[in-house]
Amino acid sequence: MAEAHPAKIEPDREGPLSGIRVLDLSRVVAGNALGLELADFGAEVIKIEPPGGDPLRDWQVKGHSLYWKELSRNKLSVVLDLRKPEGMAALERLIPTADVMIENFRPGVLEEMGLAPDRLLAMAPDLILVRISGFGQTGPASRLPGFGTLVEAMSGFASRNGFADREPVLPPLALADMIAGLHGAKAVLAALRARDRGMASCCWSAAMPWRGTRATPPMPTGCATGWRWTPSSATGSAPATATRRCRSSGPRASPSARCTTSPTSWTTTM
Repeated sequence: MAEAHPAKIEPDREGPLSGIRVLDLSRVVAGNALGLELADFGAEVIKIEPPGGDPLRDWQVKGHSLYWKELSRNKLSVVLDLRKPEGMAALERLIPTADVMIENFRPGVLEEMGLAPDRLLAMAPDLILVRISGFGQTGPASRLPGFGTLVEAMSGFASRNGFADREPVLPPLALADMIAGLHGAKAVLAALRARDRGMASCCWSAAMPWRGTRATPPMPTGCATGWRWTPSSATGSAPATATRRCRSSGPRASPSARCTTSPTSWTTTM
């Protein structure tokens, strides 16, 4: 048997994402989970927090902010009040220095702040923008509030969990948010690779129900409470999420959620 050696800790060792700067404007779990994946591989992740701090700091276990300690490791934190001109001015000075920007505001808020994707790309032509929301940036459901618990139910996960003769069981952790974060990190890596190959800068939008269904096996039509299948629109674009090249001629659409392999998209019946 080979001799076991203690792990060697090298604090100054650079990771594969060393030199990549990430601005994280998100709150709570999904965006923080995304940033954590990048930070653990060496990216410089600058967490932009409001004066009161990220609400994740208040998620405590026996008086300790364990969620924050886990999801904020390897990051830098900067307090900026983006409701004030000086806070926005500081953010606008940081944007041109960044490779990636993460946000999970309500759809439309980034535009209201004067930071629509087109303006961001004018400020930083190679910027990769990741937008995490409940139901995507466009479409009939985009303005609905989104939260991980809703996603875990609407994706069908809760109905497949637990026991058949009992009520659906939610997971004991922020599963949908973490899945969204993992897929977001994967999308960033793909976008960085595309940028290295000279392809257009990217804007990646993640709708959480679509990411939630990636954790569940295929299910029969109509399995998710409150939702039903309808045919895709004539243009083929999906209402809740799309991956698009911000400088290309149009969107590359994908289904907003998936229950079978048929090319259809979700619409709400709630």
